[in-house]
Amino acid sequence: MPRDPPLTYEQAVTRLRADPTQSALVEAAYLDADNVAAFERFAASPEFAATLALVKERLGGGHARLLDVGCGNGMAAAAFARAGMDVVAVNPDLSADVGLSAAERLRPLVRNGSIRTVAAIAGALPFPDGAFDVVYARQVLHHMRDLDRGVAECARVLAPDGLFLAVREHVVSDDAQLAEFLEQHPFHSDTGEECAYRVEQYEHALRAAGLRVRTLGPFESPINAHPTTEAQIDGWLRDTLSRRVGRVAASWIASLSPVRSWYRTRISRLCETPGRNYSFVGWRLD
Repeated sequence: MPRDPPLTYEQAVTRLRADPTQSALVEAAYLDADNVAAFERFAASPEFAATLALVKERLGGGHARLLDVGCGNGMAAAAFARAGMDVVAVNPDLSADVGLSAAERLRPLVRNGSIRTVAAIAGALPFPDGAFDVVYARQVLHHMRDLDRGVAECARVLAPDGLFLAVREHVVSDDAQLAEFLEQHPFHSDTGEECAYRVEQYEHALRAAGLRVRTLGPFESPINAHPTTEAQIDGWLRDTLSRRVGRVAASWIASLSPVRSWYRTRISRLCETPGRNYSFVGWRLD
């Protein structure tokens, strides 16, 4: 249960930074006090490279209008803008640390595209239908108390040929896992605002909003796997194969793309960690 009164998200982040045992988590979650450093690290990350590849796969290399829902400190908005997109960053939090004012601080670092900030919530977006080619939500959907309504609003502002990216969403299998996840989450005891849903609930929300859905499991993309690296996953595969065929044969087999893809899918399906990360790629049926 949250403490009474609960802390704001900014206060919870400040507490986390002050704990020296949580420094690795702060860095992995891009919660640096210096959001310029967080932006530069995120923009160079395998996670962002994989995200950008999904955008280009759907839209090609053309100019894109992107909505960053729940933009936080603006790191992703700035990364997309640097990649040449016109970005609208949305957040109800005006904080200079973890909100819109922090995102504004990154605007001078962008040359190719643009960033505009708007104070709003995902469930009531102040934009016309079909206004964006891409709607990007990083760790946003699991905060929605009305998941179907929030996703429907994101889909409403998506262009007919557009792309919806809901990435690094927390997943649980049942209520027991949800309770365990909330107990372990570093912010929930402070804010009471964390949550997680089953895979089927996310998929249903996207389909109900008129979107086709592609689901990516915990290890099927660098987007979800971070901070675990591709090299670490490849090492797990080699070790698994070595116990069966020896190290020489294992190294060769593990280098084959179909084997690497199969292994990532298999360990994703076996993963039952409460709060594990999934991503959902959506596009319109029409």
